[in-house]
Amino acid sequence: MSYKFTRRVGQYIIGHWRGEHTLARAFWINDAVLTSILLVAYVYLMGYVEHTFTDSLLIERVRLSLFVLAYFVLVPWQLYGLTHTAVKRIKSGTKVLLPWIVIPLVLYKVFIIVEYIYDNQDIHKKAIVYSFSSHKESIYNIRTSIRSDNTVFIAGSIGKRTASDLEKVLLQNPSTKTLDLYSDGGNILGAMSLSDIVLKYKLNTHVPKYCQSACVRVFMTGKYRTISKDAYIGFHQPRNIFTSENLSQEELEKDLNAYVNFLTMQGVTKEFAMKVYQASPDDMWIPSHKELLEAGVVHEIKHN
Repeated sequence: MSYKFTRRVGQYIIGHWRGEHTLARAFWINDAVLTSILLVAYVYLMGYVEHTFTDSLLIERVRLSLFVLAYFVLVPWQLYGLTHTAVKRIKSGTKVLLPWIVIPLVLYKVFIIVEYIYDNQDIHKKAIVYSFSSHKESIYNIRTSIRSDNTVFIAGSIGKRTASDLEKVLLQNPSTKTLDLYSDGGNILGAMSLSDIVLKYKLNTHVPKYCQSACVRVFMTGKYRTISKDAYIGFHQPRNIFTSENLSQEELEKDLNAYVNFLTMQGVTKEFAMKVYQASPDDMWIPSHKELLEAGVVHEIKHN
């Protein structure tokens, strides 16, 4: 990129900020057209990243970077420059109606942006938490299982990069059909990414000993779900992923409704699903094998 071209781009950017462009260019090119192009680019870029990479930490950092670039750099530049241009035209005594229309349009756009950010705050919070949280690095092991050539084994606490690590093992072992889980939980967002891998590769899930807390989310996405005769599955309420404190009643109800929808989509009875949060974050509800079978949580109890 030549110095001359870079300088022209810089002058163009500064010119809009100072209100030196024509109102038509500031409104149609710098705001309307540029916004449309960037929205399409965002959709395609995030779609590419989410389908190409399994590292949820990388995905959320890309999402956060684009959010900051759009709403803390591009949008302020667009709106300030457009407003500055319109005010200049009004002060010059122009008889054209457009400058007077631009001001309420800018205010309306601000309202739409604030509403969008508020409605999607969970997505933005997730990106922030995943990018900057001090959640301790999880300790886990992923390897092929000695029980079967077509089984991969995960033991330990689920972390942010467990999903990407699992996919690497799956790519090296394409005959894998079953994922064995031996985990007391871990990072819920990491578990959700791990669930996506289970769905993507259409894996069966099996619990040899125990699977509890966030691990259950992964287990429930299995195509065919089994547990050993001495194994158990444990449910409890989650904590706030931002403060590690207990959820408020309103937050708990919202989270439970989402979890109930997820479980029922996996074939679990709603009656059972409504009970999964009966234990506090410091406690654990462990249903009997009979309850798990009747509710559709597991498809089979393995006795060998």
